[in-house]
Amino acid sequence: MTRLIVCDTGPLLHLSEAGIIFLLQQAGDILIPPAVNLELGRQITGWNSLDWLSIHQLENEHTKNAQSWVRTDQLDPGRRKQ
Repeated sequence: MTRLIVCDTGPLLHLSEAGIIFLLQQAGDILIPPAVNLELGRQITGWNSLDWLSIHQLENEHTKNAQSWVRTDQLDPGRRKQ
């Protein structure tokens, strides 16, 4: 059985900086939210999403929940460009 992993920016960024991001591919099927892909594009010069990373949008019901959690400070929306 293949593992399904939803990954945040941090691990991808640091593995990329170390030149070993390919190791994450061996852990399972990697999903990232569109916001993580955008943040990686701001953090890593020349970032192109890797073919083994799947960019996955939350379903409407889950998006509404996440937005509610962000508004009530239960969920961090991620870094904001300052």
